Amino acid sequence: MSDNTAVTVRLLERDIQLACPPDEVDNLHAAAKHLDDHLRDLRKRSSSSTPEKLALVAAMNMTSQLLKARSGSPDFEALLGVLSSIEASVDVALADNGDEAIDLPEDSSAEPTVQSS
Repeated sequence: MSDNTAVTVRLLERDIQLACPPDEVDNLHAAAKHLDDHLRDLRKRSSSSTPEKLALVAAMNMTSQLLKARSGSPDFEALLGVLSSIEASVDVALADNGDEAIDLPEDSSAEPTVQSS
């Protein structure tokens, strides 16, 4: 059996009671505040909408934002392509300066030094 806590949030002047785990209460209040702000903004722009319609529009807007954020995750294939390109550029630069050796310091905070052979 779960140990959920009853939490009351206020959305568009309506009290709504929800249950959530005790460690999620602050997050629930923050989510309710965000949703209430969004609903109020929608209501200002569309005064003839019912609270139910506003809630549906807000849900669609937030879902769209979530999906856009998720699709913005790094494209690892593209990142690998960029890294390969950088590696090739470094290889070319080193090949052009084949008579120089790069000494990497043991101390990672120190700068590498280039020495001519």
